[in-house]
Amino acid sequence: MTEQSTLDYQKLWDRWTGLMMLPETDYKHLLTLLHEEMKAGIEFLGTIVGSEGEAILKDISFSKKKEYLKALVPLANVSALFGYLLFLMTKGVNPDEANLSRREETKGLGAAYMEQFQKDQNASYIRNISPLHSLFLEKVYELRVNQLVAAVPESVDLPYKVIEGIHQYLRWSAHQGFVLGMMEEQLGSHERKS
Repeated sequence: MTEQSTLDYQKLWDRWTGLMMLPETDYKHLLTLLHEEMKAGIEFLGTIVGSEGEAILKDISFSKKKEYLKALVPLANVSALFGYLLFLMTKGVNPDEANLSRREETKGLGAAYMEQFQKDQNASYIRNISPLHSLFLEKVYELRVNQLVAAVPESVDLPYKVIEGIHQYLRWSAHQGFVLGMMEEQLGSHERKS
């Protein structure tokens, strides 16, 4: 029997939606539970999203550009965090109970991620995310886009191509967070075999 057929998706959905509605202080708490390399990876993804957003807005006249970019990076970090947490939840790992900060399989994650990213931008991992998990990740994206628009309502006046180009990076960061979990698991299985 495959993992997909034994996973209780209703229970996962209920836990997932509850987790997504936590206040910001709880997100910060969840970050403290992670291994240093995982925290660095999540922050790295947020930095990339911020840089891409800045590049997209570079030649656009927008009076709230600084506020928008300031709101974008933390939301990208949270998207990546929730992508990773979703992966953990699909494996039955409770981040509050597991000792994530000491996971041996996380060592070397940054180097492995960068190597794979340079190879194919993690497309080989993205293709292995199940359609159901992708739907969960879409909800992360939608919620973070809504939060970004709520933080800077004037952003709705930006041209569609511009705003959608930036919003896609919130989707990307959620998927990349899930990929970090996939890679961490793979590193752990290699370590157990050695």
